[in-house]
Amino acid sequence: MNEQHPMTMNDTAQPKAPLSSEQVDGLQPDIREAFAGLQHDIETLKKQRQASRLAAAILAVIALLLLAANIFMVTSQPRNGDANATPSPVNLTLPVIPSERFTQAKDYVVYYGTGRVGDLALYDIAIIQPNTLPDTDLRLLANSGTVTLAYLSIGEFDPDQEAFNNGSVPQNWLLDENPIWGSFYVDVTQEGWRRLIVEQAGIYLVRGFNGFFLDTVDTIDLYPNARESMIEIIRALRDAYPNAVIVQNRGFSIIDDTVPLIDGVMAESLSTSYDFNTDTYGEVETGSSDALIEQLRALKEEHGIVILALDYASPDDAALATYARQRAEANGFLSFASEITLQSILDFEP
Repeated sequence: MNEQHPMTMNDTAQPKAPLSSEQVDGLQPDIREAFAGLQHDIETLKKQRQASRLAAAILAVIALLLLAANIFMVTSQPRNGDANATPSPVNLTLPVIPSERFTQAKDYVVYYGTGRVGDLALYDIAIIQPNTLPDTDLRLLANSGTVTLAYLSIGEFDPDQEAFNNGSVPQNWLLDENPIWGSFYVDVTQEGWRRLIVEQAGIYLVRGFNGFFLDTVDTIDLYPNARESMIEIIRALRDAYPNAVIVQNRGFSIIDDTVPLIDGVMAESLSTSYDFNTDTYGEVETGSSDALIEQLRALKEEHGIVILALDYASPDDAALATYARQRAEANGFLSFASEITLQSILDFEP
């Protein structure tokens, strides 16, 4: 910051009166000519400044109109009537953090709790439940350079999820219940579901998120006939939002088809996991884990996508968390470990 000396009222510069025509005529010819040229230059600068201000004002109005149009398109979509007559994708023109910042990330966090924006800002990538973070915190994370990804379940419907609990998902789209989480598997072959997902993703971008973390893609392992429809959902997201960062969680049975559409893939429970039957944490069977690591290494080398390993450990088991981190980092993957609900940001000290 440059230092400036304080100025008192008596020190305030007073504008000088312009020269009169008689005073100008009394000047020497060469001075009079220079003075006339100076006046011409001043008038030119005034016109240029006015033109610049006008151009800036026009650009500002255009930007506001674009923003208003995007918000209107998001908020005015029909929610009632024919369930399959759901809205078209939002045509976003808002700036999004370039994918290069995502590809250069050194660490990441998954946090579905509330608060702790200061801790989230310490990471290059933050995967967040959208309803847990106010827009003011999103702006803080943007200013810190953190790439923010909104959690988006594209294969299951959670009745408690704020975005979809307004009657927009009819009963005939729902299949069996997920006994662990109490959510419902969705018939992703429904065109209305695909349109609803694309619309909600657009709302997250308007709020300030940089992209999406696509969960429950592996629903297709239970319903193989939905394979092509799941691919189409991911393709629709990429087509609608070409600048968004998209990370797919598992769904490895379709990864060859979706890898051109995504920026990263998460391997949840790559090395350690949680057993819901015994309520315990432990290592994943080495054979299957090693095979998956080889597949992920090939994806990274051939397509240049980011690999994120998400593992689980008890808050008091630093050894298990360290085991998972070392295996991931040894293969060039980003690593994060937490307890199973992801409501904490744990510091696993060895």
